Amino acid sequence: MHVRRIIEGRLYNTATAKLVATDRYHLDVRDAGVGKPHGDLEDHLYVTKGGAFFLVTLGGERDQDGRFSLVMVEPQTREEVEHWWRHTEQAELHDETVFALPDEAAAEDAGRARVVTFTLRLPEPLRDRLQKAAAEQSLSINAYLIRCAEKCLRG
Repeated sequence: MHVRRIIEGRLYNTATAKLVATDRYHLDVRDAGVGKPHGDLEDHLYVTKGGAFFLVTLGGERDQDGRFSLVMVEPQTREEVEHWWRHTEQAELHDETVFALPDEAAAEDAGRARVVTFTLRLPEPLRDRLQKAAAEQSLSINAYLIRCAEKCLRG
């Protein structure tokens, strides 16, 4: 089942995102609270090519094709994802690499480098090639360029 939602101007699309983890569980209506999903539920955690996480919750009655009647899409911060992961009991992990910090974030966390922002002007065809190469590795252009620069400077 593909889900596509635009939330606050950002597209969340399960067809183009990477599935990170799945959790299937039952939530009693008394535990869920008023107006909250309950019954047999499935959480599917995705990450976009740009590194944004989102959680797709499926539940409710199934139609004759087996599709759930309830589909919720919620953007998630890294902290929310880590909290979700710690509190799932039987989640199936599909891709553990997304929980690792990108090289530049790990360096900043370790206090070795301060991250700076600058503008880079380049020809449009080169930008298009960079976008394609980064997408093939499921990286943002920024993360891809940082890795390229690190490799180049290592010599």
